[in-house]
Amino acid sequence: LGAATAPLFLVRLETPLHGLAVPVLACVAGVGASALLLRAHALPGTAFALVVALLGLVVRLGLNTAQHGTAEWARPFLRGGGTREYPAAFPLVDHLGVHGFIDRFGTFTGSPDFPVHPAGHPVGATLAAWGLDRLGGGVEGLALLVIALGALGAVPVLLLARRLLDERDARVATLLFALAPATLVHGATSLDGIFVPVAALCAWAVLARRHATAALLAGGGFLLTYAFALVPLWAALALGRRGVVRAALVTAGGALALLAVLALLAGYDPLDALRGTFTAYERGIGGRRPHAYWLLGGPAAFLLALGPGVALLLL
Repeated sequence: LGAATAPLFLVRLETPLHGLAVPVLACVAGVGASALLLRAHALPGTAFALVVALLGLVVRLGLNTAQHGTAEWARPFLRGGGTREYPAAFPLVDHLGVHGFIDRFGTFTGSPDFPVHPAGHPVGATLAAWGLDRLGGGVEGLALLVIALGALGAVPVLLLARRLLDERDARVATLLFALAPATLVHGATSLDGIFVPVAALCAWAVLARRHATAALLAGGGFLLTYAFALVPLWAALALGRRGVVRAALVTAGGALALLAVLALLAGYDPLDALRGTFTAYERGIGGRRPHAYWLLGGPAAFLLALGPGVALLLL
């Protein structure tokens, strides 16, 4: 099935009980602070979003100390000797330069010597990680910046929620996002955490009919993760009949134009990169997973990652 504890990846904790004090206190503080925030009706929306972002940052930092203390924050980028993670690709960027790396990225993704995670994403993910690593002064700084940027996703999530809900429900949705299991755990163990603010902002731009902004964010987001293609599509469908076609066409056209510019200026070939990603996927554990099981296992894991409250609402 590709996971010993399918449909989830669970790791056995080898931490003494006293080592769980910080994670437990962080979670309890998160729940208590959420209740207080929902009663703070006079708190302006911007201040509310920033406080929720800070709360999410504190909780995810505290929760992700259960096994290795504060060293656990950078551990995701170092596991397996670091050979599968983004830092293993940084020497190529340093050697070739950003332009050269973009130009040759498609040839790297299909190679068995290229790290798995960079191969599984478009070129922008590796370059974003490389830039954050340089800004943060190393892997530890990279990890902290990824966690902080992911926590700031609460701000565009509130903007997006306001487009779909009234103010109180939008604030509830923002808190549910900030304290969802997927946000707290995955947001502190994966570069994918920094994709969330971009995705939420892109969806908000589509719903707000800010087509130029949506197109730019959609193109940039598609350079971070292939899954981003679904974000403007969902947002366009949420507009209903009145704006769906225009929003979809303008956003898709702008995103394609951005990719075309990158191809002309830097030689980036998104189709070649995508083929290489598929090759890397099939060569790895993805090629051995039984698809029939994950048709049900995937949605089940998704619901668990959202948390019991949201899962029950969806069911």
